[in-house]
Amino acid sequence: MKLQFDNQADIPSGDEASFIEYKDGDKQVWMHKALAESKISGFRQQGQLTTLQSDFESFKSGITVKQQEQESAAKLAQEQALTKQMAELKDSGNTSELHKLEMQQSADKYQSLLDSNEKLQQDFTGLQTSLVEKSNLNLAMKIAQEYVPSKIVGSFSKLLVMSHIKNVDGKSVFTNASGDAVDNDMARIIEVLNQDPELSELGKFPGSKGGYGAKGGDGGGDGKTMSRGAFNQLSHHEKSTKMRAGIKLID
Repeated sequence: MKLQFDNQADIPSGDEASFIEYKDGDKQVWMHKALAESKISGFRQQGQLTTLQSDFESFKSGITVKQQEQESAAKLAQEQALTKQMAELKDSGNTSELHKLEMQQSADKYQSLLDSNEKLQQDFTGLQTSLVEKSNLNLAMKIAQEYVPSKIVGSFSKLLVMSHIKNVDGKSVFTNASGDAVDNDMARIIEVLNQDPELSELGKFPGSKGGYGAKGGDGGGDGKTMSRGAFNQLSHHEKSTKMRAGIKLID
C-alpha cells in the first residue's frame, strides 16, 4: 500500500480518511496517518534528546564553574590562615616553628607545581594519542575508499589500522606482515595487501609484482608464492593462515 501521495486526488477511493496533509521538507504532501505520526514522534524525540543534551552540558558547565569557585575560595582562605599563623609566630619570636612552616609552604607549592605539570602531560598525551589515531584512520580510509566497496569501507579501515598501520615518530606508516614499515606509496601498499590472504579477498587490488614489504622478500604478484625467508619471519598464526591460503614457498 502506498503511504504518500503528492495530490489528494491520487488517494485511492475509500482511503481518504486514512490520509492527512503533511509538510515534508519544502513539499506539501498527503501522507498516511500512521507514517505521519511516526515521523512527528521521531522529530519530537530528537528534539527532546537535543534539549536534554543541552541541559546536561549547561549543568556540567555550571558544576565546573562552581567547583572552580569553591577551590579558589578554599585556597585563598588557606593562604590567609597561613599568613596569619606565620605573622603570629614571627611576632612571638618562635623562629623554629616559623622555619618549619615556611619549609612546609615551599613543599606544598612544589607539589602543586608537580601536580599541574602531570595534568598538563596527561592532557598532552591524550591529545597526541587522539591525533595519532585520527592520522592512522585517515591513511586506512584513503586506501579503503580507493579499492573496497563503499559498504565495508569503515570495517575494512579498522582492519587495516589493526593489522597494517602504526605510528612511527608521529607519522602513520603502512607495515608488512612482519611489522616492518614500507614506503607510504600506493604501489607498495597494494603489493603488501595482495599478499594478505584475508584482506586481499575483500578488495579489488591491482596485480603487483616484486618484493614483499620493506625487506623486499620475494612474494609473487598473485599472492600464491612467497620466499622461505619472508615466511620464516611470520608468527605461527600468520604461517598457518598463509599455508591454508595455498602459499607456495620458494627459495
